[in-house]
Amino acid sequence: MAFFSRVSFRRRDRELAAAAGIVLAAAALLLTLVGNMISDNQKTMIQMQSGQLRSISESVAKQIEVFADEMASDLEMETKLNQFIEAERSLEQGQQEPMAQLLEEFLEGREGSVEGMAWESGGQRIECWAEGQEPLTLQTASFMTEENADLAVSILQDENGWCYLKLAKLTQAGNRLSCLLSFNDIYEKTAAHIKMGKNGYVMVKSSDGLILMHQVEEQIGQKVLSGRMEMYPDLDFTDLTRLIEHQNQGRGGVEVYHSYWWIEDPPRPVKKVSAYEPAWIGDDFLIVSAVIDYADITLPMQKSIVKIVAAAVLLVIFFGLFLLLTGRMFLHQKKVEKENVRLKEVNERLEELRKREEAMAHQQRLQLIGTMTGGIAHEFNNLLTPIMGYSAMMLSEMEPQNPYYGDIEEILNSAEKAKEIIGQISAFSGKNAKKSFQEILISQTAAKAMLVAESGKPEQVKLSMQLVFEPYWMWGNETQIHQIVLNLCTNAFHAMGKSGGCLTVSGVVRQGKDMAENRFFSDKPEQEFYELTFSDTGCGMSEEVKSQIFDPFYTTRKAGEGTGLGLYLVHRMVEEHRGTITVESEPGRGTVFRIYFPVFRKDEKGDFNGTYCDSK
Repeated sequence: MAFFSRVSFRRRDRELAAAAGIVLAAAALLLTLVGNMISDNQKTMIQMQSGQLRSISESVAKQIEVFADEMASDLEMETKLNQFIEAERSLEQGQQEPMAQLLEEFLEGREGSVEGMAWESGGQRIECWAEGQEPLTLQTASFMTEENADLAVSILQDENGWCYLKLAKLTQAGNRLSCLLSFNDIYEKTAAHIKMGKNGYVMVKSSDGLILMHQVEEQIGQKVLSGRMEMYPDLDFTDLTRLIEHQNQGRGGVEVYHSYWWIEDPPRPVKKVSAYEPAWIGDDFLIVSAVIDYADITLPMQKSIVKIVAAAVLLVIFFGLFLLLTGRMFLHQKKVEKENVRLKEVNERLEELRKREEAMAHQQRLQLIGTMTGGIAHEFNNLLTPIMGYSAMMLSEMEPQNPYYGDIEEILNSAEKAKEIIGQISAFSGKNAKKSFQEILISQTAAKAMLVAESGKPEQVKLSMQLVFEPYWMWGNETQIHQIVLNLCTNAFHAMGKSGGCLTVSGVVRQGKDMAENRFFSDKPEQEFYELTFSDTGCGMSEEVKSQIFDPFYTTRKAGEGTGLGLYLVHRMVEEHRGTITVESEPGRGTVFRIYFPVFRKDEKGDFNGTYCDSK
């Protein structure tokens, strides 16, 4: 017992170790999958956010370009007005009022967009400022076109560092009509309302790095790189330098770089994502940048990671417990299966023994019936011998014109048929008995049998006969054909019972190829068959009953009402005639028996000659 206990413990330890290994492997695989999923999702989130930033920078750049183009178009239209041309002529005569009035009207029509207007010609200058705007002292920070261009564009700065965009249009008289646009006003119209994450912003700078628009006013007017390098010489500007080099190429893009939050003191290092796009004005461009803290993108993902990892750990624990319980259930199931197999084997042996006993009992019944039928047939032959002998003697001594000649001849014929039936009973009970086959007209033989069957028909049953009377012959035994027809008719009468119904018996000639779906005819495509059909409107049969109707001693009738041999004998006799029988039936829908006998015409009968004997 101690030895078996140690073996059992070792087996249990191995099973536990295997289960633990499976759990660890599953956990490692699960964590790997979770890690890959997180990495892929993070990349997807960054790509999506980068795409949104790029769309923002493109939108702001386009709005700035459209705003500048519209203002340039307004200036061009203004210089082509007759009032403006007349006002310039008035200036030649020393009259400034018409021009000053035009400038004021231009400002009034664009209130909130234009800070000031000016007409310049050599040393002469007429200025007009928007309502509430004090005259500004401005310096040129950079030119975006040539100074003498038809539309000269430049960037100006006031004493406070605020930046402006100046558009100066050449008039027909060769003078300049200019308007001054505040970058701060442009920022309010195009980008100030845009919110990106916690610390995200949109900024605009010139191509030489001057910050023109920013959400933090202190940053406006500073050089984005050189100014900050002077203020913080100890900081690392590597990524920022590379970013500005790319932006100065005049193309759009998205980059992740390391920078600082310049509004904090000292500046805090931070990882940023910048999407930039050029806004072309004149011959130069402004750089529009949409900037967001990298953490604003990854922080929600990191929170999700924590939740996913926690869920994964719980899942691994649950999976481990599931494997443990499953293992125990599996071991228990194995024991149950072994016991079931053993019980199944015992049941199979008992069932086999029962079938053998039934087979032996069945064989004994057949032997007993064979002995009894042999004895009965012998006694009947003894009784029929004098009847046949005396009838033959009387016929030999009697003239055919005698009124009793026909009756005695019928007695002799009936006795001969009875003798043949007794012979068939003897054949059924014996082994090597021979049956006499000869050429018979199948349709006429079936019709004669139907006349006998009709005499035993119940009153409530209707009998319909539809036989094709053509000269088709078959090799067969007329008495057996009679038995087949009588047995099937009797079964149909019984199936319709007291409620009555209709039995239709029909006969047609068909070729084997027309019934190729039945394997019996597959190798007989040119052979002709006489199809004899018995269709009743009786109670029908279930599939279970239908599968057993040709078994010997099987009957659905009450005890004493049937022997269970009728359809068995029909099936046997049909096969002896080299034919086949089929059955179609459903409960409550009646039954159809179809019998197929091979037939021939006199000039097509082939090699058959004389008497055909089939030994069974």
